[in-house]
Amino acid sequence: MTDFFLYLNLETIDLFPKRNFMRYFFTIYLILISLSIRAQVFVGSGGVIANNGTISSFNIPVASLPNDTLKATFGLEWVQLQINHQKLSELAIYLKAPNGLMTQISIYNGGSGTQFLNTIFNNTSTKKLEQASSPFTDTFKSEGSLALFNSRNVLPNGTWQIMIFDAVSNINAGSMVSAALKFSNQPAQLFKYTSSKLPIISINTEGQTIPTDPKIKVSFFAIDNPNGINQLADTQSMTKSKMFIEIRGNSSSGPNSPKKDF
Repeated sequence: MTDFFLYLNLETIDLFPKRNFMRYFFTIYLILISLSIRAQVFVGSGGVIANNGTISSFNIPVASLPNDTLKATFGLEWVQLQINHQKLSELAIYLKAPNGLMTQISIYNGGSGTQFLNTIFNNTSTKKLEQASSPFTDTFKSEGSLALFNSRNVLPNGTWQIMIFDAVSNINAGSMVSAALKFSNQPAQLFKYTSSKLPIISINTEGQTIPTDPKIKVSFFAIDNPNGINQLADTQSMTKSKMFIEIRGNSSSGPNSPKKDF
């Protein structure tokens, strides 16, 4: 009976001959490959969170993603944490990329809560931890922008790390159960603004890279509208000038520092 069934599907039925079968097979295969590239989740192992004044690092190996830098079209979408700790507000939690670039995930949040339970942090959520109660099981806005990794020439494959610092030594204990990263074609995006109640200051390097030494000459403009709302397109309230600029400070001058002194 089995032989007869195979014979019918591959030889007898004109609607599904062998050549079409192979074509359909490879089409489905390519679709599945495409979907797997569009969204992949990578999970790391856990361990004890040190409370002796040192930083604990937990690895998340990432492999098999396209060997191209993360972008606004494909990149990091969210971070998921499962942490047990006697007081979550003692923890400063960061995400570190394979090239050393870092951003904040949660800095001393959670009050007297004791558990992140598959808690997701992303750029799009408007919910904050102080608006919820432990165990935290929802999706929250990350402290720093995850879009940083999608805009700074970060290659995805390699060892990512969750870095945790317990600010209160030798009192409350805790552990990382697991952590996960999701990469997809709906990654975290940089925030774009067109107006502000605060004065807007912009520096145009005109294609130059700002060095540590010597200073370079750049264009500078400031917008401070008397009505209190400043628009980027408001050239009438714009003050233009030239200035010299360089990066200052040894600790902040490295390529992976999210903030620099100028």
